[in-house]
Amino acid sequence: MRLLMTTGFNDKMFQNQIKTMMLTQHKNIVQFLGFCSNTEETVTEHLGELIMADIRERLLCFEYLSNGSLDRYVSDASCGLEWRLRYQIIKGICDGLHYLHGNHIVTMDLNSTNILLDDNMVPKIANFCLLRVFAKEKIRTWYHLSSFFKKLGGTDRYREVAFQFRCNYMVPEYLFDGVLSYKFDIYCLGIIITEILTGQKVYFANNEKLLESWKNRLLHTSSADLILLEQVRVCAEISRACRADDPDEWPDTGRIIKMLLETETNGAGAQGNLLYMEFNELECILKGAKKPGILSHQLLSLITGKFSCQQEIGRSEFAVTYRGILLNPRITVKRLSTTKEFDDRLFNNEINTLILAQHKNIVRFVGYTQEEAREYQGELIMPDTRERLLCFEYLSNGSLKDHVSVIGKPTISTQNRTFLWPPVASRGLEWGARYQIIKGICEGVHYLHGNNIVHGELRLSNVLLDDMDPKIAYFCLSRCFVEHQRSVIMPNKIKSMGYMAPEVFAGCITFTSDIYSLGIIIAEILTGRKDIAKENVLESWRTRLGTSLTDILLEQVRVCTEIRIACINPNPERRPDMQRIIEMLDETECEEPAEQ
Repeated sequence: MRLLMTTGFNDKMFQNQIKTMMLTQHKNIVQFLGFCSNTEETVTEHLGELIMADIRERLLCFEYLSNGSLDRYVSDASCGLEWRLRYQIIKGICDGLHYLHGNHIVTMDLNSTNILLDDNMVPKIANFCLLRVFAKEKIRTWYHLSSFFKKLGGTDRYREVAFQFRCNYMVPEYLFDGVLSYKFDIYCLGIIITEILTGQKVYFANNEKLLESWKNRLLHTSSADLILLEQVRVCAEISRACRADDPDEWPDTGRIIKMLLETETNGAGAQGNLLYMEFNELECILKGAKKPGILSHQLLSLITGKFSCQQEIGRSEFAVTYRGILLNPRITVKRLSTTKEFDDRLFNNEINTLILAQHKNIVRFVGYTQEEAREYQGELIMPDTRERLLCFEYLSNGSLKDHVSVIGKPTISTQNRTFLWPPVASRGLEWGARYQIIKGICEGVHYLHGNNIVHGELRLSNVLLDDMDPKIAYFCLSRCFVEHQRSVIMPNKIKSMGYMAPEVFAGCITFTSDIYSLGIIIAEILTGRKDIAKENVLESWRTRLGTSLTDILLEQVRVCTEIRIACINPNPERRPDMQRIIEMLDETECEEPAEQ
């Protein structure tokens, strides 16, 4: 390396650089071999006179690395280096930087062009021309960037380099305040990791999209490769932390290496083998080859990105729901709150209920986790925070609420000053799709009641759609009755939730409580609202249908409306049971022509 800009780079600075490079001996640091500092006298003309001038030449000698610099290899997840190699490069850079900081050295010029790769693609930090060595007790210094670059090449050079650094690797606190510390390198490290992950220096705002892009490349044959996706997530987390708005929150190299080592522990040795076995077992459950069972907390934490807020898809009083990333299909993990009302007895009842519920119109239960008592000094103790997790299949079309809610604003009737909502029948889902949803929900509830299960919280948001096929979800309030049992007392905290029947607020839940909730759901599917008039519904759908089969389809609308009215009867004894509701729906289908 032949140093070109020597003005202002005096002998003392040069000697300090040499001493620093002699100290750096590490597998992830380019090896320094020697130097040459030569000064020759020459005669030159200055202001019309001949004068004697010194011509300085300084040379630095390093090992040669054949694969060039890292910037030649960065790309997005769709191509280029495979993940394991990218991870080893990130780990190597972090190890090298940790060594430098451990020796009180700041590189001041850490970027992808100064990371060289040897024959085995091992990264080595190079180009130490701006190294600074701190005293042991010194963690930062103030250094004016403007004066430094003015010495090197004048004001124009300063502006050029300052603009370049501002767009790339320049640390904000150094650019504007002249503060130099170990954090200078940490910020630049964050940019390098971003480049390795995405091929760009730009700070990525959506962690979910980044993981999705790597998932498409990593998870080809087995969800067990999700262990590698966890490394992607952690590296993205490190990159974000290194570039946070508050420099005091930036991690040091020790913390960064610890985070990386934790991902390696998850995928290595006996613990890693156990995780691979659990992934295979989970896939067997999803394929129906195994029954739902206990899943480890480590596994569910891994597939949810350690319960990352970016994988959160729902939140209620009793639980937070996360999207779990697998090869195919996805799953959801419901993290239950640690309320006193939802004790071990309720949780165990919930598990028994979920295991029993296996039907095409019931969201499939995959498994669960419950942190158990642990032995400490010969005694069993319970952890302060009980972690209860439920795992279900993931349905991409969301909840029924997203498809049948009222759209638009109401107008006020001039006659009786009441609100008039725009008719939902005039838009949205076709009647055939709505009818199949109603029929599917009824079949699901019929199955539950046939197995002595009361759901307890039927509502639109608890009916999920899989290609528009409804599946009943969220059983956190369900009850599994023994034979001949007709009711159960609800806890005070729970009984105020959902589309509850009047008797529920008196503290009692029965099968007819679900019937009442079903009636409200049918009303919302018909009109988008809970309160409807039979005549308005029929008129609204007659206007939209307008076909030769209007009478047949309107008969289905009429029957569904009558079912809704019967279901919300204030007297529980006069509500129809699920068998009668199914029979009423079947009768409308028998009247329909075969070609329809």
